[in-house]
Amino acid sequence: MKKLFLLLLIAPVLGFGQVLDKKVARIAKKNIEIFLSPKYNSSQPIIVVAKKGNRKVSDKDDGIANYITNALMQFGKDVINQGEGNTLEFTIKWAAADELKRLSATIYNSNSSVVGTITYNGPYIPNNQMNISKAIAYKLVSNE
Repeated sequence: MKKLFLLLLIAPVLGFGQVLDKKVARIAKKNIEIFLSPKYNSSQPIIVVAKKGNRKVSDKDDGIANYITNALMQFGKDVINQGEGNTLEFTIKWAAADELKRLSATIYNSNSSVVGTITYNGPYIPNNQMNISKAIAYKLVSNE
């Protein structure tokens, strides 16, 4: 019985290991801050919405939205396009050379109440949006 219990404790860590490499783990630990209120319902699916940032690079905003969606699904979260769920609405600011400068998000529940925030406080990272998205998804799922 103890062996089964230990296996069940280790199984989620092994599952995350497939998605979580050292770079992603470092970004999650060092540069991602997530705050969830007690009103956040982790059993509800997530709706990912990208708002326009300070530049008109909507394809890059949509690309990060897709990366976050894929990473959340890899970590076992239900992601939907519409309906009732937690809405992850994020804004991205880009530097002059199209490098990610700042990413922040607000999480709303289905009653439009704010139930959480996400902030990326890292350095400019060119062409590293996929790892940042995985770090956000990992940290969100592990904080639930």
